[in-house]
Amino acid sequence: MRVLLLTQYFTPEPADKWQELATLLRDAGHGVEVLTGFPCYPLGTTYPGYRQKLLGEEQIDGVRVIRAPQLPDHSKSALRRILYYCSFAISAILVGLLKSRRPDVILVYQSAAPIGLTAWLLSRLWRRPYVLDVADLWPESVAASGMMSSPLAMGVIRRFMRFVYAGAAEINVITKGYRESLVAMGVHPAKIHLVYYWPSSSRFPTSAAAESPPELTAGLKITYAGAVGPCQGLGVLLDAASLLTDLPEVRFEIIGDGVELEGLRRSAAKRGLANVEFLGRMPLDQTSQRLRRSDLLLIHLKPDPMSRLSIPSKTFACMAAARPLLMAVEGEATDIVASRRCGETAAPSDPRSLEIAIRRHLGRSIEERREMGRNARRAYEAEFCRDAQAPKLIESLERAAHLHRTRRGYFYRTFGKRGLDIAASATLLVLLSPVIAVTALLVRCRLGSPVLFRQDRPGRAERVFRMIKFRSMSDRRDADGVLLDDEQRLPPFGRLLRASSLDELPELWNVLCGDMSLVGPRPLLTRYLPRYSPQQRRRHEVRPGVTGLAQVKGRNACGWEERLKLDVAYVENLSLRLDLWILLQTVVITLTRRGVAADGHATMPEFRGKEDASPPASTDRVAA
Repeated sequence: MRVLLLTQYFTPEPADKWQELATLLRDAGHGVEVLTGFPCYPLGTTYPGYRQKLLGEEQIDGVRVIRAPQLPDHSKSALRRILYYCSFAISAILVGLLKSRRPDVILVYQSAAPIGLTAWLLSRLWRRPYVLDVADLWPESVAASGMMSSPLAMGVIRRFMRFVYAGAAEINVITKGYRESLVAMGVHPAKIHLVYYWPSSSRFPTSAAAESPPELTAGLKITYAGAVGPCQGLGVLLDAASLLTDLPEVRFEIIGDGVELEGLRRSAAKRGLANVEFLGRMPLDQTSQRLRRSDLLLIHLKPDPMSRLSIPSKTFACMAAARPLLMAVEGEATDIVASRRCGETAAPSDPRSLEIAIRRHLGRSIEERREMGRNARRAYEAEFCRDAQAPKLIESLERAAHLHRTRRGYFYRTFGKRGLDIAASATLLVLLSPVIAVTALLVRCRLGSPVLFRQDRPGRAERVFRMIKFRSMSDRRDADGVLLDDEQRLPPFGRLLRASSLDELPELWNVLCGDMSLVGPRPLLTRYLPRYSPQQRRRHEVRPGVTGLAQVKGRNACGWEERLKLDVAYVENLSLRLDLWILLQTVVITLTRRGVAADGHATMPEFRGKEDASPPASTDRVAA
């Protein structure tokens, strides 16, 4: 497998994860290239030894690294930041086409929206899939930074990101909140995977190679290490420090750089806060050593909708340092610390809450604090280290490359299938209108009103739509007013409708509206959604169909496991030829009336997921 790693940040910038991943892929026998910018992050100036030029190329640990020019910036100017992101996005397209070998799959570090355009264009020009690694949600992260607030601009970015997400073969996210946000945007859940951002294994080796951290002391040195910007809101640290001046053993140190650093220094000096020390930016190895010598590691983000979805990447580096954490971030990050018992939690942007948490921690015994550090390290090694997370990311690349090899007919999938649906459904609605009218009249006379059966069903990307069919069951109830079983409510006329598939004719309207397709996995019940395995959920990557592969391979008489496998097989092999074959087979099966019901059932047995031991079948008959 040949992999192109597309990222705006790479070594020597603080992006150890990507160098480690490139090395892992290389060691596993995969071909790897990196397409990145000339290094300038986080200071916004080009690193010594580099200069911005048309293109550059070097070898880093045996991996070919291709560099594209960009306009360095890390200021508060929205315009300059946009130029920074867009300059790389545009130049990477040109440099990639000129210098990169055609890969089997593109892995994209989605740190900013414009790089999504680069990924999409290279993917389409090379006819290769791309996998997104989403580090920031756009436009939410832009709004949280305060650099842009225009509703119009936010709307444009949101629509653009939907387009980028829709084009990705797989999407890896770093928090559960990110996943929920993407699902709410309409991204198919089956292609979203949780892969936490792991810290460098060289700076934080596994326990077999790790030296024991220094012993905790009776005092309390609290360390913050990371970006010093608007999102971090570190002014609250100074406020908390002013509340703790009665405790000379409590000291704060801030490691890092950013647009807010000078303002914080001036504020600390003006307030005479001798218990706060600014150490500036340090090499990563030195920063790691400082973390391991600290007594409490502070992580803070200002509360906003974005921070509630985020886990700061420094979280797992702090856990790897085997020191207690002081987590002042809303959402999943706080849950991790609380559930693993690896530190204290406090409300963000609340100096009083920070003061209380620090005093509480100072009041704990040395052994209690030591155990918190050990818990942090154990959780890191079991759940969040490179060895736990990297295989999941590599698997997503292999899945995307494999699916691309097995899928055929890109033009038909993207454009032709929908065009065929519109033309065929409109034509059939006109030609079959007499049949539809007569059937409606017979249903009204035999079964009463309403003539049509309507029910919510999950469609493409699990979006719910209202499916319509002809009614085929009566409303017979028992003495208590409860509906009878399907077997007792399905009269001979209803059986005839189902056997002849006449009850499905109104679904042509669903096809014309775009909720369904002529061919695809049958739309099942919405209550089945949480019961699917991740592989089974892939049936929702395409529009549901009036007929499908499972119908012509056994109709309602085939079992759940087999049926759902056939649904996924259709998704993976969708083509014009397959659709035409299914439509022809549907006509034959309808005329022979094979597989109308599962053995022992008038309609379909309930799908119960992994607990279901009964033979599966489509649920399109369950409540119709």
